[in-house]
Amino acid sequence: MAQPDVVREKIRTILREGAHQLAVISDFDMTLTTYYQHDGQRSASSHQVFRSWPKIDPVFAATGDALYAKYYPIEVDPTISRHDKQHHMETWWDSIHAALVKSGITRSDLQDMIDHTPVTWREGADTIFSLCHSRGVPLLVISAGLADLIELIMAKAGFDRTNVTIVSNRMIFSDDAREVITGFASPSIHIFNKD
Repeated sequence: MAQPDVVREKIRTILREGAHQLAVISDFDMTLTTYYQHDGQRSASSHQVFRSWPKIDPVFAATGDALYAKYYPIEVDPTISRHDKQHHMETWWDSIHAALVKSGITRSDLQDMIDHTPVTWREGADTIFSLCHSRGVPLLVISAGLADLIELIMAKAGFDRTNVTIVSNRMIFSDDAREVITGFASPSIHIFNKD
């Protein structure tokens, strides 16, 4: 811990002011969930849930793989400035969201995806949800992922979400009975604009 005195003072302030003055802010992918599954395989982010679904359109899977191969190295390259990465991330997110729209995925497909994709919660995540709920502490999840899938993942885990607000990329569905993804709410939230 770099500044133990500062942390201790913050804890004292929280204890003095009480839970009604507190809010918890968290990322989702690889923060509330683990980076690796128990078997050592890398966990799927909420965007990767689509690519790992057995019923996914092969064209979408190939598009997703190509976009990942192109943009992930840019995301993690320490020699590229955050400013320069911003445009690339916007293009990546807009491109993968456009590919999702073309794929014909429906709202009911999302639950099937969640049922076929293992998500491992980070140790203590259930305690965070439980304590925040029981104490009336708002939990704000800000994610570059997909809000609709995050909600389903939380529901599958049995987490009460009455005090949870998710700020993330939200799908827009058709008004007909099929409820096909037709777009995404703007603006896209990506790794370099979610703070």
